[in-house]
Order: sequence, then C-alpha cells, then structure tokens
Amino acid sequence: MSGITIGFLMIAVIIISAVIFGVWLITLVFQLVGRGIGALFGWSRPLEPLSRPSYPCPRSSCRAINPTSARFCRRCGHELLKRQISRQAAMW
Repeated sequence: MSGITIGFLMIAVIIISAVIFGVWLITLVFQLVGRGIGALFGWSRPLEPLSRPSYPCPRSSCRAINPTSARFCRRCGHELLKRQISRQAAMW
C-alpha cells in the first residue's frame, strides 16, 4: 500500500470515531436534559424495591445483608443458616 492510501485510511478511522463520539455525546446531553426536566416537573421514576429477598447475618456484631443464595456472610464469613433444599415432584 502506498503512503497516500494509509493516510486516507487513518483519516477515515478518525472521522468514524469522531462521528460515534458525537452521537454518544448528543445522546448523553439529551438524557441529562430529560432528567432535569423530569426532576423539575416531578416526573421522576419511583424507586423499585429489591428484586431478590435478602436477610441479615445472624452474628450480632456483623448484621450484614446477604442474598438468600449465600452460604456464608459476605462481610465476616460466618456460616449462614443451613437451609434444607426441597424438591417438588411433578404431579401428572
């Protein structure tokens, strides 16, 4: 390849990168303006509750919130309550 071809390729890559960055920047500005207008008029979304149930560590000094699937506390490493795994048989 000649030097002119490589130069044109480099310029094309720079132009494509600039266009992608510009689209991203415009999208970000529109989101920010939309959130500002929503906050101004009180159209903000309500907070969603936690989707997964959780429970605290049984140690009184820790009490960290852990997901129900955890076997050990994420903060102190204490073994959480042992739960029996029950399986339900399909009824035909």
